[in-house]
Amino acid sequence: MRTLRKFLATNAVGIAALFFALGGTAVAAHGLISGSDIAAGTITGSNVANDTLTGANIDESTLGKVATATNADQLGGLPAASYVRGYQVVQATSEPNPVGGAMQSVAACPQGTTVVGGGHSVTWYRWQPISVMTSEPDVAHNQWLVEWQNPGPLTQGLKVYAICANI
Repeated sequence: MRTLRKFLATNAVGIAALFFALGGTAVAAHGLISGSDIAAGTITGSNVANDTLTGANIDESTLGKVATATNADQLGGLPAASYVRGYQVVQATSEPNPVGGAMQSVAACPQGTTVVGGGHSVTWYRWQPISVMTSEPDVAHNQWLVEWQNPGPLTQGLKVYAICANI
């Protein structure tokens, strides 16, 4: 034990210098290697730590189809183009709704199309609030339905929009 203490005491400066020298090269090398220094194909999945890559690190255009996907080009067995081939926005303006009045306003899709979305906007006094109870597709009648009330103080109007698609 005494010999070890004597060795450490007489060589303390040298041992410290050795540790600084070895550690210093690692610190000095930091930032000297970049992606351009790595040969293509030399880094594999096993070289990358789990959960370190994000979507920003991956070029999606380089990804292929999943080999086990039996119908990756289709949705429910049909090509994507079979679902929506075209759409149009149909709009309808409501009748005037007096103060305190409640009404249903609709925009109906043309025959051969299907309602897939919709909405509404105030047409007369945009600063005056209205109360909307329902704004939804009425699939049974192929239209967009808005049920609304006019709390006042003035008569109000509403425009209803239906998004109609060839499905």
